[in-house]
Amino acid sequence: MPTISRGQDAPPADYVTTVATAAEELRSVDAAFNDQLAEDELNQLRLRVSGARSTALDAVETMQKELELVSEREAQLGPKPGEGEPPDILAQRQDLTQRRGMLEAAIKRGRLVAVEAQQLADRMKASRAEQISTEVAQRVQSPLLPRFWVEFANHAGGDIGRLSRLIDAELRTLAVSLRGPKSWIGLAGFLAALTIEIPLRLLSRRLGQTLLLKVAPEGRIRRSAYALWRLVVETGLAIIAVWVLTTSLRWASLIHPRWEPIIDAFSSGVGISAYLTSLAGAVLMRGQKSWRLLPIEDDLAGGLRRWTWLLAGLSLLYMVLQSVSVAMSASAPAMSLMQMFIVSCQVVLFAGMLVTLARLRLAAQVEARDLHQTALSLLRIVAWLVILISLFAMLAGYVALGLFTVRIVSWALIIGATYYLTCLFADDLMTNMFCSSGRIGRLLVSGLGVRSGLVDQAGIVLSALLRISLTLIAVAALLFPFGTGFEAIVDNIRGLADGITIGEFTLSPGAIGRALLVFMVGVAVVRLLQSWLENKYLPRTAFDAGARNSISLITRYAAFLLVILWTLASLGIGVERIALLLSALSVGIGFGLQAITQNFVSGLILLAERPVKIGDLIRVGNDEGDVRRINVRSTEIELGDHSTLIVPNSELITKSVLNKTHANPLGRIQIEFSVPIGLDITPIRGMVLAAFQNDSRVLAEPEPSVFIDGIADGRVRFNCFAHVAGPRDAYGARSSILIDLLQRFYKEGIDVGTVPQKLELTTTGASLGPASASSGSDSPK
Repeated sequence: MPTISRGQDAPPADYVTTVATAAEELRSVDAAFNDQLAEDELNQLRLRVSGARSTALDAVETMQKELELVSEREAQLGPKPGEGEPPDILAQRQDLTQRRGMLEAAIKRGRLVAVEAQQLADRMKASRAEQISTEVAQRVQSPLLPRFWVEFANHAGGDIGRLSRLIDAELRTLAVSLRGPKSWIGLAGFLAALTIEIPLRLLSRRLGQTLLLKVAPEGRIRRSAYALWRLVVETGLAIIAVWVLTTSLRWASLIHPRWEPIIDAFSSGVGISAYLTSLAGAVLMRGQKSWRLLPIEDDLAGGLRRWTWLLAGLSLLYMVLQSVSVAMSASAPAMSLMQMFIVSCQVVLFAGMLVTLARLRLAAQVEARDLHQTALSLLRIVAWLVILISLFAMLAGYVALGLFTVRIVSWALIIGATYYLTCLFADDLMTNMFCSSGRIGRLLVSGLGVRSGLVDQAGIVLSALLRISLTLIAVAALLFPFGTGFEAIVDNIRGLADGITIGEFTLSPGAIGRALLVFMVGVAVVRLLQSWLENKYLPRTAFDAGARNSISLITRYAAFLLVILWTLASLGIGVERIALLLSALSVGIGFGLQAITQNFVSGLILLAERPVKIGDLIRVGNDEGDVRRINVRSTEIELGDHSTLIVPNSELITKSVLNKTHANPLGRIQIEFSVPIGLDITPIRGMVLAAFQNDSRVLAEPEPSVFIDGIADGRVRFNCFAHVAGPRDAYGARSSILIDLLQRFYKEGIDVGTVPQKLELTTTGASLGPASASSGSDSPK
């Protein structure tokens, strides 16, 4: 019995400790969680829960693999005997049993921790949703009522005083720092930020266009890639510029500590506003119609572009005002008035955008002719309803609801435009990378032998998969304002990545991608092997064309079977599961797929025994032709009129087939005719042999022969035979010999004909006598 090594495995105690640590982290989060937590605190707890769940699941996956190794070792030891087992083997068996028990217990505990973490995450999600509902449902005094303005006036003095003190604190800091030795740092940072934001941004546009004109192929991919270039580069430059500015201000000690949150909010607002303006510029491309993705005119692009600048500025203003209100501890009426101002500006902005769209659409005299225009009209109606809801909610005192509504509209616009841009780029990228006329496509076609149509189809399929992934991400991002934080979005994506578990089998995107990669590599290897066999090895052997085809086909199908098994194994489907599936489907295969199975087995018999091979001239029923291809299911036969007869392989195995080139490839010519009995047959025999000899296609061996088949009705019947190189030459040679022979008979005045036919007419019980038909003068058969 071989000794089984155990030194490379992690002790089960380590797994138990890992799961216990995750469980302790989960209990700590559960103790800290309550419904009154702020959004930031709740997001931090979500991150901890997500980490604990991931740790538990990773430990479970590792322990599952370790448990499989334990099972393999137990199988190597074999069944436990009754008595007399060697001590070392007994010790190994006991150790494996103990290890199995610890692993199974730890796996159960790890799964339980993952379930508890998911339940806690769901509770947090529900708590955040309830908080949002509570916040949105809060009502303040309506701005249409005098009481609101009275309360605002009562608190105005205090708000103005607190704002003044906040401003005075920063002014004093500036007065002191500007007289210091580091004041130039702030000025240098401001100039650097200005340089990054304006000259570099314009230079990046020209650089992107130049690079894409040189590198990218012609078509829409240049426009989509340039739009994505502008979005990423210009947003990145704006973030770098604001980081340089704020960092230089901090280094120069120009920021008062109370203004730090305001500066942070300003930096975040600049990043969001930069993304919004860059996104609008990438999609609209004002003044650059040739680079524009949307099928709109310059007037509409310019009109919408102005509103996007206002929307970006309003977003920045809201974040700054919100942080200032918190920093100065503004009163509730002041906060409500600030929010009402933002909602009013957002409503006016969205209404202006819709009016601009309607005015330009009316000026262009565009009619809603198709489903696309109808959908846009419905979206405009929905947008107007949302605007009215926000306005009436604010006027009724539900300021939080109005603010929440306009924020959702802004967020939806950002997500929709980003989704549109990324989907176009993903489609263009995949269809151009995997294109039969592209660089990668030509490499696949010429190097691996992949058909050009398959390359194009791969591009379309990969594009669809990418767009589906982007759609799921966009839907998850749309739920973010409803309390689904990015951590929850990441968890959902991770859950999709973990896959779907069916029994003991887990189907995940990673496993599918791995299986696709394995299949593609396997197919490439099979094609290379087949190309080597057909072009290098088999032509140098003594096999004929049919044998070479049989070897090539059998190798191909066997290799593809191995590739399929390899692909299924990469999905986690072992051979034993495949055997179980096939046994479960055996009844269905036996009845529903009986004909297909019969043809498949017959195809294998044809390839192995080769009763019919490629190049044979065969007759199946009334059809005769050359075998051109033998597949696993059917055989292709080319008939005399160049049409193709597809015969199921079972027909060639279970029924009679005439193979004219199976054993002896020679073709035989047979000519039958009759002459009057009074003629000398010796010259006639000499004419026939001379006609055979004059045709170069007639073989000397076996030599031609002339026989007298019989004498009847005053005529002598001749039956003549000759051979040619192959059955395909027999028909043409026979025609030429008949023409020559008829000319010789005509010159000698010999009456040649066929065997006379006899016809007897009878009635029931009495014969009317024989009635014979005289022999005709038809041409010989």
